[in-house]
Order: sequence, then C-alpha cells, then structure tokens
Amino acid sequence: MAGRLRKLQEAQGYLDERWQQAILVDADNVARYIYEELPQDRFFPEDFPACVPPWEISRVEWSAPRRSLQPDGQAIELPDMGVRKYGTFAM
Repeated sequence: MAGRLRKLQEAQGYLDERWQQAILVDADNVARYIYEELPQDRFFPEDFPACVPPWEISRVEWSAPRRSLQPDGQAIELPDMGVRKYGTFAM
C-alpha cells in the first residue's frame, strides 16, 4: 500500500510541474462563438478537424456560457450550474 501511495504522490508531483509549465490559452471568445453564434446543439469530431494545440503542454480555459443559440434560431438562457470556468489540459 505504501508503494502505491508513493507512486500516486510522484504522479501528482509530475502533473503539478507540467500544470505550471503549460501555456494557458483563454478561449472565452471561442466558447461564446460556439454557444451563442452557431445555431446547433450537437457537435461531432468532423466539426473540429484540427483541434491539436501547437504547444507540447497547454491548458485551455473558458468561462461558462450564459446562453445558447438553438438550431431554430432561438437563444435560450442557460442555468447557472455554479461552474465559472471549464477547461482542458493537454500534454
């Protein structure tokens, strides 16, 4: 059990170091465009053919959207889920 804990602590230390080294990308403008300007509610891999960050290690963060444009053109307000930021960590 002590060996497993040590491995977990080492992994956490490794990830913490990489987190600090990562390029931080603010994608608020992209999220607003996707949620508020594109009239679709589902996306597929072919919608984003080149979603590969140009950096070895990066973090992409965006604010929670406030509204969503539906396929019928109606904008709906999204509920406040208590989440302020979403993100992804790539390495």
